[in-house]
Amino acid sequence: MIKIKLNDTGPIKSAEFDIGGLTVIAGLNKTGKTFISKTIFSLIKTVKDSEQFLESSQEEQLEFLFRKTDLIIRSITRPKRLILDKDQEKLLIKEASKDYDFLRDFKDKLSIIDRQNDDIISTKLNSLKELCYSLTIEPKLEDEYKSKFTELLEEIETFERDLEKPEANIAHKKCFDNFLNTTFKKNFNNLFSQSAATVKVSDENNNELISVQVQNNKVADFVNASTLPLKEITYLFSPVILQFFKFISLTTSRRYLGLTSFGNSYRQEYEISKSLGAIIADLFSKLILSSDSFYPLEGRVSNFLMEKIKELTGGYLEYDDKERDFVFRFEKKGKKVSLPVSNTAEGIKAFGILQLLLGVEGLIVPNSLLLFDEPEVHLHPEWQIELAKLLVKLAEIGIPIFINSHSPYMLEALYTYANRSNIIKEDFRLYYLEKDGDDGSILKNLTDEDPFPIFEKMSAAMDKINNEVDD
Repeated sequence: MIKIKLNDTGPIKSAEFDIGGLTVIAGLNKTGKTFISKTIFSLIKTVKDSEQFLESSQEEQLEFLFRKTDLIIRSITRPKRLILDKDQEKLLIKEASKDYDFLRDFKDKLSIIDRQNDDIISTKLNSLKELCYSLTIEPKLEDEYKSKFTELLEEIETFERDLEKPEANIAHKKCFDNFLNTTFKKNFNNLFSQSAATVKVSDENNNELISVQVQNNKVADFVNASTLPLKEITYLFSPVILQFFKFISLTTSRRYLGLTSFGNSYRQEYEISKSLGAIIADLFSKLILSSDSFYPLEGRVSNFLMEKIKELTGGYLEYDDKERDFVFRFEKKGKKVSLPVSNTAEGIKAFGILQLLLGVEGLIVPNSLLLFDEPEVHLHPEWQIELAKLLVKLAEIGIPIFINSHSPYMLEALYTYANRSNIIKEDFRLYYLEKDGDDGSILKNLTDEDPFPIFEKMSAAMDKINNEVDD
C-alpha cells in the first residue's frame, strides 16, 4: 500500500488517499476526480519509465541536430529563386553546386554517422561536432553560413555538457515535465493559489518515497527516494477508444510519447500521435499486444473473470487480421457471428477492453494497478453492478484497483460487495471529493463513516425530478 498527498494541484486544494486493495473516490462533476487519476498515472509512469524516456528524448534531440545540419547544407547549395525561367534556374543551381562540391563529402559523412544505429549518443554527437567545426573554418564558405554552423556548434556543445553532467533526478524531471505538457496541457498548478503544487508519496509506515514540486506548471524539484511497489499501471477510460483503434494503427503520422508498456522493448513500442496524449498512447500500446496473436480464453489465471465477461455480454472481443481491427464474436441460433467493433454496443466495448487486457499474459497481475476513470459510463445500472462484482474479484486476487465515479449504483455496489468480501473488506477505502469555496476541492475520507448520505447525495438528481413531477 502507498499513500499519496496532493496540495494546490489543478482543481485540488488538498487530497490524501491510499492505494492498495480497492480505493474509490466519489464526487460530482468538475471536482477533480479525473485530475487525481491522471496524476497517479503520470507519477507511476514517471518513476517506472523515466530513464527510457530520457534516452528517447536525447535520441530525438540528436536526430533534430542532424536534420538541422542537413537543412543548413541544403540552404547553401540551393540559391534564392530570383528568376522564373526554369532552364536558367537549373543552370544557376548547377553552378552554385559546383562552387560547393566540398560539401558532398560532408553530406556523405553526415549520412554515415546518422546511420550508425549501434553508436552511443555521445559518439555520434562528437562526430557531428567535429564535422560542424570543420565548416566553421572552411575557407570556401561564406561568413553567413559559417555563422550558422557556429550557432549549431554551440547547440551541440550545450547538449554534450548535459550528457556529461546530468542533473540529479533529471530523468524524472524531464519525464514528469512531459506529462505536464501533454497530459495536463500545462495546467497542473492550482489557478487560485500562488503556492507551488506538491505531490508526496509515502509507504504504509509514512516513509517518504517520492516528493514532487511544480511551480508555474514546470517541475521545480523531483526527489525519488525509493522504487514504488507497483509493477505497472493501466488507465481505463471511455470504451470509445476501440472505435479509433484501426484508424490509429494505420495512420502514417505516428509518434510515441516516450512511455513503455508491458511486454515490449522500448523501441518496439506502438507509436501514436503526441496530440492524443500519454494515457491514450499507453492504452493503445497495450491493446496492440492483445492483437498480436490469438489467445485462448482457456488456461489463463483470470479465466473465471474472462468467462464471466463472456457470459454477461454473450460473446468476446478478438482481433481479426483480415479486418485489421477488433470484432465481437458470438453465437446465435447455432450460427457464429462476427460483428465489427464499430457496430458493437458501448457497454460491450467497456467489458471487452477489460477482457482483452486480461488476455495479455502477465499484464493484469498482483501489484499492477488498474485505474478506472468513471467505469459506469455507457453502462446500464444492471451492468454497473456486474462490473462492480468483477472489480471486487480482481482486488481479491491481489490486483490493486483505483476507481473514481459519480454513479450512485456503482458506488453502492462497490461498497456492498467489498464489505461482503472477507478478503478485501479491510482493504476497501471510500473517499468523497467536494468543492471548498473558490480555492478548489478537498478530499474527505469516508472509509469509517456511514456512506449512505453520500449515495443519496449522488442520486439527488433523480429526487429532483421526482419532486418536480409531484409538484
